[in-house]
Amino acid sequence: MKLSMSVLVSAAAILISSTAIAAEPALQAAVERGAKTAATTSDDGVVRIGWQRTDVPVRVDGVPLPGG
Repeated sequence: MKLSMSVLVSAAAILISSTAIAAEPALQAAVERGAKTAATTSDDGVVRIGWQRTDVPVRVDGVPLPGG
């Protein structure tokens, strides 16, 4: 019984992960539409968008760095 439960859990994990992989392009497209900018998807399925920050002033050795 313990072995069959292990096999069942493993099969479910494979099914869930393959479903998530298949959904990545749709998820990336949804993020892009919502953020109104390009997104990238990493190998592990993380959808990332990058915006330049202008709300945080940055200084290096007292010299301000331009934002945006």
